[in-house]
Amino acid sequence: MTPELVSLLNTYSVPSGICDGIGNWIALSSKLQTLLAGERHHSLADHIASDAAWQTAWTAINRNRQIHLVDTVFTGPLSDRLARVTRVDFLDAADITYLVEFLARSDAPAAPARQLQVAAGGNTVDPVTGLPEYDVFARQLEHQWKLAVCQRTSLSLLLLETGPVAPAEGKDVVARAQRDSAMQCLARCLERNAGRWSDFVARIGKHEFALILAGTDPTGIGALTRRLAQAIDSLRWRDRPLSEWLSVSIGGHSCRPTPQATAGTLLLRARQALKSARERDERCAITWSEAPPQRETVDP
Repeated sequence: MTPELVSLLNTYSVPSGICDGIGNWIALSSKLQTLLAGERHHSLADHIASDAAWQTAWTAINRNRQIHLVDTVFTGPLSDRLARVTRVDFLDAADITYLVEFLARSDAPAAPARQLQVAAGGNTVDPVTGLPEYDVFARQLEHQWKLAVCQRTSLSLLLLETGPVAPAEGKDVVARAQRDSAMQCLARCLERNAGRWSDFVARIGKHEFALILAGTDPTGIGALTRRLAQAIDSLRWRDRPLSEWLSVSIGGHSCRPTPQATAGTLLLRARQALKSARERDERCAITWSEAPPQRETVDP
């Protein structure tokens, strides 16, 4: 097993493993190795009761960016657990790889809301836009940070903040409905333009959206920012340009995560860039650091 992958898996609080595109194990965390001691563990299929159940589970895994296998029955020491399976890219592997986390059944999500988008577990979805909210975003950012440390790749974060250009019309309930409709329009634009399966879009505040861009360097984040700005400028809402209703500022940061720093560092630097864009009355501000300062934190 790759020591780097085992080291990464050991940072997860639950027994975890990485399998390839046909379910064969590539690496197991120490917790999972201990749990499976004496058991055959060449493939994820080894822990599922029947071939038919395995085919059903594998079909579901291949159709989703992430899925909780709530109804799949595991055998042996995993019989009291469910699996959360997330599609990931590791190192230079040409094949698809999956992160498999074995959770206690008490940690099962209440409903499978937006499984294609919510890649960090949980069930917190913004009721207006249908995007994940801050708690899910924070877990996904931490998750991608750990992966980037292992992969030695760049990780980028874009933040978008909206502000009113013109006051909403009508009574409070009507004005709120108008604002919600405009936010929905913007959310769909972000989803369309963050088109890779690994891109993660969230609404992390009343006026703030976030895009986590795995494996994206300064060139990539710059290109996406320009594309987003053009797409937002072309949006129309209520037969008028959306820019007549909402102003949108964009701030972002790109870095190479290190074990000495935290995901909070990336969020802090992206918010500093967003603040710079607002203060200078610019549409966008993007910054870059080869290796982030150590142990900076930021509050939600």
